[in-house]
Amino acid sequence: MNRATSTGGATGRCHASQCSPSLSPLALQAVRHLQASIKYEAGDLRGCRAALEALPPGSAAATTAGGCIAYKEGQYAEAAAQFGEAAQMAGYPPELAYAVAVCQYQQRDYAGGATVVLRVDSLKRVLACVPRMVP
Repeated sequence: MNRATSTGGATGRCHASQCSPSLSPLALQAVRHLQASIKYEAGDLRGCRAALEALPPGSAAATTAGGCIAYKEGQYAEAAAQFGEAAQMAGYPPELAYAVAVCQYQQRDYAGGATVVLRVDSLKRVLACVPRMVP
């Protein structure tokens, strides 16, 4: 039973800040990010945006989520820009590079998308050849 139900609340739900007063700021941020993800998957883009606004600005996760919303709304240039910004913040993970490439593909920039994919593939091959350091 959640807090709202146990205190007589009619909704049967609790807000992230009400679920546990002892949540650390990092845990509260994770709860808000999870709420945004749930709303995104349910198709509630307005609710997802509202949940993202509660996250600290400048986080790679929030910027990536903003890119996902823009992509779902068909705003591929905006999505590519947000994925690119998130990639810079997160150290260029291949997943975000592929997201940029998909946005370019959706804009019919096939050469640009292929270039991004080839760069990521080349980097993965180089990194596979580098011996891993064992502590």
